[in-house]
Amino acid sequence: MPLSDADSARALDAWLQEHLGSADRRAAVRGVADRLEDLTGVEYDDLDEALELSTWPNLTRKRFLTAWHRLKGDAAPASVTPDPPRAAP
Repeated sequence: MPLSDADSARALDAWLQEHLGSADRRAAVRGVADRLEDLTGVEYDDLDEALELSTWPNLTRKRFLTAWHRLKGDAAPASVTPDPPRAAP
């Protein structure tokens, strides 16, 4: 039996609480997703566009994307996304 809207929203909040330490980032995800199923049905490019993941700190982004891949049931690749080029010192 599918979750009710309220239960699915609570499931999203619990998942975000577990995988994102920043209240601002949790709010950003909640701004584009109403239910946990919204995250399981989205492709990486759409998620990146909606959340501007390239602006997130590297380790935070990797932790979130690893959890997102597990949520979707995907096998997370060794490197979830390429790291942005670093500026020369």
